[in-house]
Amino acid sequence: MLVYEIIILLVVALSTIGLGMRVSLQDLVQAFRDWDALILVAAGQYLLMPLLTWLAIQALDAPGETNLAIAVVLLGPGSEAGLVGVFLARGNLPLAVIAIVMTNILSPLVAPELISLIVAEQAATLAAALPVFADIMAIVFLAIVAPFAIGMTIRQLTAHSWDVPDRSFRFFLWLAFLANVIYAALAQAFEPPNIEVASNVSALAAIVAVTMLAFVLVYTLGRTFRVRPDCAVAASFIVSLQPIAVGLYVASNLQGQMPVLTSLSIGYAMVLPFMIIVWITVVGRRLPLALR
Repeated sequence: MLVYEIIILLVVALSTIGLGMRVSLQDLVQAFRDWDALILVAAGQYLLMPLLTWLAIQALDAPGETNLAIAVVLLGPGSEAGLVGVFLARGNLPLAVIAIVMTNILSPLVAPELISLIVAEQAATLAAALPVFADIMAIVFLAIVAPFAIGMTIRQLTAHSWDVPDRSFRFFLWLAFLANVIYAALAQAFEPPNIEVASNVSALAAIVAVTMLAFVLVYTLGRTFRVRPDCAVAASFIVSLQPIAVGLYVASNLQGQMPVLTSLSIGYAMVLPFMIIVWITVVGRRLPLALR
C-alpha cells in the first residue's frame, strides 16, 4: 500500500501543478475583489459546516468515537477535491485558491476548538484525534498549496501557461479521482477486519448528507446575496468538499488508533467523485451560458 500511497500523493501534486499553470499572479490579485465570496467561504466553513455537523451527530446518536470521526472528516480545510471540482465545474479557480489558503491558515486555529465544542464529551479520544487533524492540514499544504505555487511559478517564468488541452487535462483529473477510488477499495480489501465501511453506513450517509446540504446552502446563500455565479460555485466546492487523498493517507496510517475514522475516510473517497458528477450536472444547468 505504501507504493500506492506515494502514487496517489504524486497524482494530487501533478494535478495541482497543472491547475497552478492555469492561474497567474494577476488572477489572484483580481480574485480579492470578490471579497463577498471570501466572506461566504469563511461563514460556510466555520459557521454552517459546524452547525450541520452538530445536527448530523445529534440526529445519528452514534457512539462517541463515531461522532469524533464524523467531525474530523467534515471540518477539514479547503482541499484538493474542492479545487479540482471548481475547475471541472468552470467556477472561479483563482478565488478557490485564495479560499484554500485562507482556510488552511485559519483551520489550525479555529477547527480544533469547533471539534472540541461538538464532541466535548469525548475529551480523552479528542486528545488523540486533534494531532491527526493537524497532520491532515499539514499534508494538505504540502500536497496542494506548494504544488500550486510551483505551477504558477512555471507559468510566470515561461511567460505562458503551458496549457495541456482542456479536454485532456480534465480527463487526467477524472483519472485522479478514479485512482482515489481504487486506493480506497484497496485499503478496504487489505486493511484489518476492524476496518469495515459497511459497519459505518449510517455515519457515512450522515457525512454525505451534510456535504450535499452544505453545497446547496452555500451556493443558494451566495446567489441570494448577489455573489457572482462562478464565485458562488467556487465557495460551494471549497466549503463542502473535504480532503480525500490526504485524509486517506493519514487515516490509513492510524488504523489501529482510529478505525472508525479510517472506515469513514475510505467510504468518503469512494462516494465523493459521484457527488461531484451530480454537482457539476446541476451547476452546468444553473450557470449562465457565458460561464459554461
